[in-house]
Amino acid sequence: MSILILNKNARSNSPYDLWLEDLNEKLVILTTTEVAHQFQNGKYEYVEAFDNYENNGNVEKRAIELNKLHNFKRVIATSECDIVRAGRLRDAMGIEGQDLFSANSFRNKVLMKQLLKEGNVPVPNFLEVKTPLELLDFISTNQYPVVIKPISGSGSNGVTIINNDYELSEFLKIGISDCIEVEQFIDGDMYHVDGLVVNGQIVFSWPSKYINGCLSYRDGKYCGSTLLEVNNPLYKRLQQFTKSVITALPSPSYTTFHVETFYTPDDNLILCEIASRSGGGRIRESLEHAFGININMLWVRSQCNLDIVIPDIQAPIAQTAFLIVPPKTGILLELPESVPYDWVCDYFISGVTGKKYEGAGSSVDNIAIMILKGQSEIEVKERLGILFNWFTESCKWG
Repeated sequence: MSILILNKNARSNSPYDLWLEDLNEKLVILTTTEVAHQFQNGKYEYVEAFDNYENNGNVEKRAIELNKLHNFKRVIATSECDIVRAGRLRDAMGIEGQDLFSANSFRNKVLMKQLLKEGNVPVPNFLEVKTPLELLDFISTNQYPVVIKPISGSGSNGVTIINNDYELSEFLKIGISDCIEVEQFIDGDMYHVDGLVVNGQIVFSWPSKYINGCLSYRDGKYCGSTLLEVNNPLYKRLQQFTKSVITALPSPSYTTFHVETFYTPDDNLILCEIASRSGGGRIRESLEHAFGININMLWVRSQCNLDIVIPDIQAPIAQTAFLIVPPKTGILLELPESVPYDWVCDYFISGVTGKKYEGAGSSVDNIAIMILKGQSEIEVKERLGILFNWFTESCKWG
């Protein structure tokens, strides 16, 4: 038997052959043309590359064909674009793991909220919208502002906030596309909880607070996040709320998770959404600096019935935060190659000098991501501002 791996990540982020080196199974990986060469020299039985990987139906076709030769025992997928694809393949090949219904429950925002509402988990009022009249009726009932989202979107891609009749008219000019939902706008701070489920139990979970929020890129602001301290009044509430969310959904026995939750001015928690994979924007790396564990490695190993070690975590090794810097509109002429602060753990540069940018199109579009540490929530929040100001002043745009 063999293990099928669906992958879009660079090998530096997902060295499956190292994570599974003590597994006595052959590894077959289907991946993107851009990163396939990085896996050619690893301990893989077979590597195949695909252009347009996320939407290429030949990935599924080849998986079915290769199953006849390799008799896959597990399907491993860690990226958002592969979660539903992997569920569909497991169902087709009769393989254990997250099935298609479970995968859709975490990916389809309408199905997700229907299930959570049935489970008495607070969610915004919502509606799948197919006609202008449905949207008008929803606004009449819920009032402005409202939020339009792709039903299966991620990274804030395609999210539109409609505040008034003028903005509604402009939105309707374009026409209502397929697969969108409208939601009641929730005023409040945004928190996220990230963790790991093994054998149906939450074995690690920790809440964090977004700084500026996931839509801050639209105003050219950075998006950041800081871990909560245990004595934060919302720490236990967010942990318990997350448990109720995972319990209300057909959650897989083995998964990481990323839960986004509103905390409203009237002291309520309302779910924004949940994903059955690790958070983006270097959340996983930030957690690794804070707790000394790689949740993706533990997730992959646990699915293959390999031993994993979950330390008894009472508090982080260091209070960490991450900072995502969105591109401006213009040509990036210069950006710093290093950071002058010893409290910066990692500095990831994605910006390309000489390239013309049109701003950010999602919450994860960036020219740099930084992970930093400190002794407290207050200190890391102050350092986020210092770091962003330094970086902004160090960049040159034309």
